[in-house]
Amino acid sequence: MTTAAGDIHFDNASTRSIMHQLAQGPMQLTSIDTCAAPDLLNSIDIIYMAELAVPADALGDPTAAARLNAVLAAHGNPINASATAYGAINA
Repeated sequence: MTTAAGDIHFDNASTRSIMHQLAQGPMQLTSIDTCAAPDLLNSIDIIYMAELAVPADALGDPTAAARLNAVLAAHGNPINASATAYGAINA
């Protein structure tokens, strides 16, 4: 990834292990135990900057999310997001 400060490389074991775990679904960073804390924080920063991961809210009520999406769809509100049990996501 190229930034104003130069190129940042994130093809390493820590980043790959984090991406593998995040592919299973949203989770707290404290649940990722495949790398040391400094590597985790550095890797998740670059993963976030590359827009490969986004912060997620704590698990909410999935039925409330479904109801909200149904109400928005019924009223024809043109939005590019959807409510989930983990918070809003791009649709």
